Amino acid sequence: MDSLREVASPYKSSSLSVSIVGGGPSGLLLGILLHRVGAAQVTIYERNAPNDTFGFGVVFSDETLTNLRSADPQVFEQIEKEFVHWPTMDVVHRGRLLRSGGHGFAALSRKRLLNLLAARAIELGVKINYQTEVTSIKDLPASDLIVIGDGVNSSLRNQLADKFVPSIRRGEAKYIWFGTAKRFDQFTFLFAETQWGLFQAHVYPFSDTQATFIVETSPEVWRNAGLEKDATKNMKPGETDQNALQFCQNIFSESLTGNN
Repeated sequence: MDSLREVASPYKSSSLSVSIVGGGPSGLLLGILLHRVGAAQVTIYERNAPNDTFGFGVVFSDETLTNLRSADPQVFEQIEKEFVHWPTMDVVHRGRLLRSGGHGFAALSRKRLLNLLAARAIELGVKINYQTEVTSIKDLPASDLIVIGDGVNSSLRNQLADKFVPSIRRGEAKYIWFGTAKRFDQFTFLFAETQWGLFQAHVYPFSDTQATFIVETSPEVWRNAGLEKDATKNMKPGETDQNALQFCQNIFSESLTGNN
């Protein structure tokens, strides 16, 4: 909060106007906090509709939760009620279970997180313009502060790369983000040794009935398994790669025990 007050300090709080591009968790929480330190007008621009979201559960460490509690106790109290907590991690390898304790993590549905943050922002007076695509800074009204928070593939950041000079390192691992109705009580690491190579999954519960199931592998193994041919298809945002889905269900079938 102190750093946000420093941002606002050159301006009279009664006149500070802020435009935030991107209504994900970070954009919404920033809007909440800037309004709390006195920004007169905070507007968030989000390309998707209010209930559009992609992905399943999101994870918070104990350290992150401590920071969130300090920044806005009311937001923390609302979100904390939704959490699934786990203190241990399981590693399952070739039928052997290894359990590691002393960890502090919690998760909840990404959609629920967005709904709670948006409700709090609106309660404080933050304006959220949904289904509003910002393709240029010129699309925004005059503002004392503009925040670009529209994701890793931000077109605005790319347009202003000569000014921001971002440092970008693209990872090589291939991964896909699934959800499953199979109940996992802990954060769990799984491994599938196949004829094409090694696939690994990390799985964590985010509600009483759902868990996030992320599968990763190397580019070489991904190509060996024939998954590359579907990567060039023009799928819509949120559309599932059915071939990859069926493939991953098959190689992790023993861990899923009949669940999808």
